[in-house]
Amino acid sequence: MVAEAGHPDSSPEIEAVIEGRTGRCYDGSAEDLRAVLTDALADPSQLRQMADEGLRLVRERYTAERHAEAIETALVRLIRR
Repeated sequence: MVAEAGHPDSSPEIEAVIEGRTGRCYDGSAEDLRAVLTDALADPSQLRQMADEGLRLVRERYTAERHAEAIETALVRLIRR
């Protein structure tokens, strides 16, 4: 995954990007995007490894159950105020 660092439109994808492990970030410029993509495509085995790690992270963190737990936790905190 490639996401623009610090850009609000990159959310929620940016949460899943661990630089060099699950994806890459770029600074918003076309030049940096080109450099990041060129780098990523130059090493297919690293690209595959990032894809596998990203998929593992998404399957671990972004399940319906995890979302339901987060909503429940937030509601409980709100009610207890």
